[in-house]
Amino acid sequence: METENILSFKVSGTIPANSFVKFGDNNTVTLATAPTDNIIGVTDGVTYYEGEMADIYMQGANCEIVLGGTVSAGDALTVNLTGAAVTAQAGDNIGAIALNDGILGDIIKAIVMLGRTVAGENNETEPTPEPTTEPSTPEEST
Repeated sequence: METENILSFKVSGTIPANSFVKFGDNNTVTLATAPTDNIIGVTDGVTYYEGEMADIYMQGANCEIVLGGTVSAGDALTVNLTGAAVTAQAGDNIGAIALNDGILGDIIKAIVMLGRTVAGENNETEPTPEPTTEPSTPEEST
């Protein structure tokens, strides 16, 4: 099935229903299992196996996702080791925004909203030095 925000991809491995996915080899999708994975979307309510075609909810799509922990509506979500959604922390890639509260094992509504943490050189900014003022000396009159 292909609609504006749902695309079909060939599966590599096994992907549980309502889980985060990433690109695999040879234009396939595979289960995302680390918060640093480049999440591309969420599977629909079907478990998929090697070689099958999976319907993936892409950027901007409303979906349902299984939780790997407690989340609140509005939380940015990332992935845990099982492909389930957990609240994102600093440095995590984001795969969706929770539209409901939920706890471990719940399936909640979410919107696929991708966000990447880009690694690079030290991006810290140098502190702005305090302005220095030299003591003023009275001008000499001549």
